[in-house]
Amino acid sequence: MMDSQSLIESYASWLKENTMVKDISGVVQITTPFLDHNNDHLQIHVEPCGNLLRLSDDGYVIQGLSMSGCEIQTPKRKEVLAGILNGFGVQQDGNVLTVESTLEEFPFKKHRLLQAMRSVDDMFMLSQTTIV
Repeated sequence: MMDSQSLIESYASWLKENTMVKDISGVVQITTPFLDHNNDHLQIHVEPCGNLLRLSDDGYVIQGLSMSGCEIQTPKRKEVLAGILNGFGVQQDGNVLTVESTLEEFPFKKHRLLQAMRSVDDMFMLSQTTIV
């Protein structure tokens, strides 16, 4: 018989087993089990920024959209992007999606950045090759 606690523990275990972490010259690269529209794993980069941590996608999502034919430079797409990022409390620095966090807020902010990355990646559905 299943119970709610075992379901949560099972998910947490799966998440932990399928997340890879690598230190690259002081920047922590977190490869998650979550996939983009190309079935590639989403990655987050974490680096110290004073007393805070700076979490980013290192430009992956927006550059990936561009390479897939979905330019976000139109006024409507910029509006959609801004709405997504505002909803998750994520900033855009050029092509990079970013958020700052304290160590205590890290799990929440990491989750919000991943949600934003997945939502922005869904803009792929707005590409001209997708919409007929």
